[in-house]
Amino acid sequence: FNTPFWRIKGRFDELSKNRVFRESLPDWMDELALKELGGIWEKEATALNKQADVVLRANSLKTTPAELKEKLQSEEIAISQQERFPDALILKERANVFMTQAFKDGLFEVQDAGSQTIAPFLQVEPGMRVMDACAGAGGKALHLAALMENKGQIIATDIYKSKLNELKHLHDVRGASA
Repeated sequence: FNTPFWRIKGRFDELSKNRVFRESLPDWMDELALKELGGIWEKEATALNKQADVVLRANSLKTTPAELKEKLQSEEIAISQQERFPDALILKERANVFMTQAFKDGLFEVQDAGSQTIAPFLQVEPGMRVMDACAGAGGKALHLAALMENKGQIIATDIYKSKLNELKHLHDVRGASA
């Protein structure tokens, strides 16, 4: 291979100025997103190519975010919080949180910070009947059960049976029984 490094680097630098190449976007997607999102598309396209934070939600049936943070720190898991998401605990660096005693004790779920805002928005109360029509593996359903203090009924459905099997397993392990 006789192509000099400077030539490859020059071409790379040139292509890196173009969002479609830099962010690995198909032309049609870039055009549509630019039309729909305008000036914020550049920032969004860049964010889509970054690895998402690992975010935890404390199981309020068993602990508080402050107590969970303390327990995880004692297991050498570095945690931070954001003012915007006071109940979300964010891992400062990736770690196998599923091996912690806190996870084994059912003290938390891995759940995106944005997803954690959905269940409180519904303003559920103990004794209510709630249907989660797109339950997936059950993160929001378990959050609803905790907010309902395990008093009520949650009907969880999904088009994928395997996801509902995971929800049943989580239900059994985590102690949610709404």
